[in-house]
Amino acid sequence: MGSQKRNSRTNRVLNLLRARRGQDVPAYEVAQVGGLQYGARVHALRQRGYVIVNRDEWHSGTRVSWFRLEEPVAARYASGKFGAAAYRK
Repeated sequence: MGSQKRNSRTNRVLNLLRARRGQDVPAYEVAQVGGLQYGARVHALRQRGYVIVNRDEWHSGTRVSWFRLEEPVAARYASGKFGAAAYRK
């Protein structure tokens, strides 16, 4: 697979997370736009400076995961919010 296609999948993941910024997006939705290696797309975005939080839970023996795009760290410090206060709504 060429890097252009990989980049477009990364951009699709970013667009999905941006559209739902601050909300948990189920991993299966991220996989729908990012392909089976959606974790690589999330990793690439993190390397570009995006703050993406993931959360895992177990339900009836099945692991369920979500991803959430947060404000960049610099924006949190600029607003005076950091630590636990940065995540309070």
